[in-house]
Amino acid sequence: MLFRFYTLFLFCTLIFSSCESKQENSREAVVEEDTVQYIFQEQKTYAFAEELTDFSKVATKDWTGYVKLTHFLKEHYLLTSPQTALEMSEDLYAIVAKIRDSFSVKELKTQGFDARLNVLNSEVLRLTDMSEITVIKAEEVVEQTEKIVAVYNAINAKINSIYARKLLDEEVHFDERIFDFRTPRTQPPVVAKKSPRKKEPQKRR
Repeated sequence: MLFRFYTLFLFCTLIFSSCESKQENSREAVVEEDTVQYIFQEQKTYAFAEELTDFSKVATKDWTGYVKLTHFLKEHYLLTSPQTALEMSEDLYAIVAKIRDSFSVKELKTQGFDARLNVLNSEVLRLTDMSEITVIKAEEVVEQTEKIVAVYNAINAKINSIYARKLLDEEVHFDERIFDFRTPRTQPPVVAKKSPRKKEPQKRR
């Protein structure tokens, strides 16, 4: 009888301990999930440090794809959370993928500038891929968003540099006619004129 009582007591103790352990693990899981959700919803400000100059804005005003990209970034990525950054990544990629469709600015059609657009496309695509990874960390999303903003700033800096040089060339008016670049002619040597000799009066014989 005593043995049965002891066995029953031990069995109940094990069940009770198991239940407490499961509840504790459940509470820890909930706390961890809440913490992750909070980090993903925490907003961060991103530095759009390089703005287009007034001259650059006028010169690129017909590049509708880039104007749309600027508006989208300022609206959704100036102050945003990792969760929102991931949610808006597909729309951002759709804009970047079509940015060349309206690209007709001849001053910017260089290999160096095209390379910057390729980098922007790659970084935005990477952010889009992150939205499909279930174990992605908020810090990784923040870092990738910072890369995208950095590339955008670099593109703006390049545009400003190109048009600053163009503006300088237009303001400098160099007229070569004010200089005589012809080879100087060799002047003939100046020969001193001899003064005429005075005739001596003839003596009378």
